[in-house]
Amino acid sequence: MSCSTRYRAALFDFDYTLGDSSLGAVDCMRYALAALGLPDVDAQTCASTIGLSLPETLVALAGEEHAPLASAFHELFMARADVVMVPQAIVYPFTGDLLSRLRRAGLSLAIVTNKRRDRIEGILARYNLATAVDAIIGSADVPSPKPAPDALLLAAERLGITLAEAVYVGDNLVDARAARAAGVPFVAVTSGHTTAEAFAPFGPQAVLRDASALPDTLGLA
Repeated sequence: MSCSTRYRAALFDFDYTLGDSSLGAVDCMRYALAALGLPDVDAQTCASTIGLSLPETLVALAGEEHAPLASAFHELFMARADVVMVPQAIVYPFTGDLLSRLRRAGLSLAIVTNKRRDRIEGILARYNLATAVDAIIGSADVPSPKPAPDALLLAAERLGITLAEAVYVGDNLVDARAARAAGVPFVAVTSGHTTAEAFAPFGPQAVLRDASALPDTLGLA
């Protein structure tokens, strides 16, 4: 499926879209669960929750009855993340070329993530991509994380565009819900844990195997 070339900006989720910090995230989840005396959860199940807010992650991994522990879970997760998140993360091999190609085509670029902004800045710096995007919006930058529309709205404001002039690229239903809430066209990628069929109710502009195909999907030379 080909998208219109009217877009002035491309907005991206990070995890499973431009890179993979699942090793660090899983480490943090299991660390926090153990510190709270909760049962361990296997790595694959932990990884499948990436993209959720931390309170939602706790409920998904430990059950609704442990929701009152969300604040403690958050503190433990973040303390561990200060140690392991940036060093264990990777950026996908295509990401640098993808961002360069979009920028050469005149698009403004932003990352919109439920991670803290400084984590993404650190990961990009490790790959010499610190200046590859124009804005990074993290969970601490807005009142409510995705799937609320706040982060996408702030990204549009920072880039000086309307959301109708942007496309948001993400790998999970949290991204799809945020795009729908914000009214921004959505391109789904299946490089995470979500299938093309699961995205269908959200009417994505396109469903791609990974984000490397975005320039061709947008009809860019």
